[in-house]
Amino acid sequence: MCSSLIAKLLKAEEEAESVVAAARENRVKALRDARSAALEEIEAYRVKEEEAFNQKLAAMNQTSANESNAMNTQKELAQVAADANKNKDKAINYIYKKVMDVQTQLSQIQIASLAAA
Repeated sequence: MCSSLIAKLLKAEEEAESVVAAARENRVKALRDARSAALEEIEAYRVKEEEAFNQKLAAMNQTSANESNAMNTQKELAQVAADANKNKDKAINYIYKKVMDVQTQLSQIQIASLAAA
């Protein structure tokens, strides 16, 4: 009788060890699953935030580029206006001289062209 009780006790101990081992394995598996699920959520959140950041960065760069282009355009327009004011008298005098100083003589090339025709 004593040996049967010892056998039952050993059997119960083995069953308890297997239950504990199964519980330990289930706990490790649950931790792995939770970790992988958390990593997936983190990756999805990271991708979403990077996309939002890139959109904001692109909008900011476009705004900055537009402002920069507007400033450059204004500078160039001011430079053109300054150049026009500076060279206005020279241009008027040049055009006036070309209109008023008409040569009445033909050059040798013009004479040769007319003779050939």
